[in-house]
Amino acid sequence: MVTVRPTTKLGSILHRSGGPRGIVRPSTSAGGAARSALLKKHGIHRLFVIGLIAHTCVESTVRSAAELGYDVTLVKDATADYADEFMHAALVTNLPNYASAIVTADEVVEILSSHLPLPQSLSAD
Repeated sequence: MVTVRPTTKLGSILHRSGGPRGIVRPSTSAGGAARSALLKKHGIHRLFVIGLIAHTCVESTVRSAAELGYDVTLVKDATADYADEFMHAALVTNLPNYASAIVTADEVVEILSSHLPLPQSLSAD
């Protein structure tokens, strides 16, 4: 699990929404099946994936999650690789076969913000 700090823009949105404080990596391993069951039990069907080594670790995570039935969105500017050609291969050639969408972190913030209720101080009376 990776902790999402409330001091970041994305962390702040998740914290206000009462949403997850971390990101779980589902996989097809025995432990991954248990994590996947826990996510589905809580009604989580959409995953935003970030990470290092796009052409191996990130690709396998996206593929596994898609095979488990998740709607997977890859955050491309929160993903990295050893070299530009590996990143290009992952983002342009391989990941579009599994990810539902490939977006920027700003687009994720916009997506999550649009699904949150207005804080009490901003709601219309």
